[in-house]
Amino acid sequence: MKNKPLISVIMPVYNCEEFLKNSVSAVLSQSYLNIELIVVNDGSTDRSDDILKQFVNKIRYITTTNKGVSHARNIGIEQSTGDWIAFCDADDEWFNDKIERQISAIGDSYWSYTDSYYVGLYYKHGTKRSDLSKLYDGLIFDELCFENLITTSSVLIKKSVLKEFGKFNENSKALEDWELWLKIARKYPIKLVDKPLLNYRVYPGSASRDARMMLPLHLDLIENVFFEKNRLKAKNKSLVKANLICSYIAEQGKDYKFALYCIVNAIKLTPLSLTLYKRFISIIWNWFAKR
Repeated sequence: MKNKPLISVIMPVYNCEEFLKNSVSAVLSQSYLNIELIVVNDGSTDRSDDILKQFVNKIRYITTTNKGVSHARNIGIEQSTGDWIAFCDADDEWFNDKIERQISAIGDSYWSYTDSYYVGLYYKHGTKRSDLSKLYDGLIFDELCFENLITTSSVLIKKSVLKEFGKFNENSKALEDWELWLKIARKYPIKLVDKPLLNYRVYPGSASRDARMMLPLHLDLIENVFFEKNRLKAKNKSLVKANLICSYIAEQGKDYKFALYCIVNAIKLTPLSLTLYKRFISIIWNWFAKR
């Protein structure tokens, strides 16, 4: 234990009674033993408090009024005592060797992320994050500009780096993690553990599945990232990717009109892309097939 750094695991909780016990148990069952689990209950109104009290002697438990996931994570970071921080959302589930594999592989890097399995209504059993798009290692800022490749529940990072970049933006409705990762990725290379080490849960009703809310947030973030005039080509590519992603989210939510709106935006930006026209036809086909 003396040679193993203490890792503080931050778990924000808001109305996750269905998955909470499994998520907490998975963190406490890690093969890497030098861990403190800090659970921040962000004003839950379901049975989350009762469930967490079952673990009161094994976790550090903090309750707050409902101020959002960024506030909860930041509170956890402030209360942590480890030099390393890991995150696990209350509906995700780590595999028991997750931390051990990451800390063994991280070397002289300041942060790390892993592949993950996507679990939920929209994904087939065994779908990996890396099946959806390629994951990168090292200096990944350019790749990260086009898509958030980093699953927050997979991140292990030096606490000093989080303090350097100001933690999570509590004023953002969503994409607060992507915003922070972009700031860090400008300076620090990241270590990828190219193996799924957790189940990441995706389900209807979460903020990330509301395409009409997400698209404007994507566009605002892109404007802030691509402020240099010499990066207009990269900015255009990122705008296409944002509209394409939101078209899939909208279609999964059966909001076919908005899915078409997004893909038309993408086509306007890249009118010679055959892939985008195929996507346009696919949306129309699926829309009428559902009638």
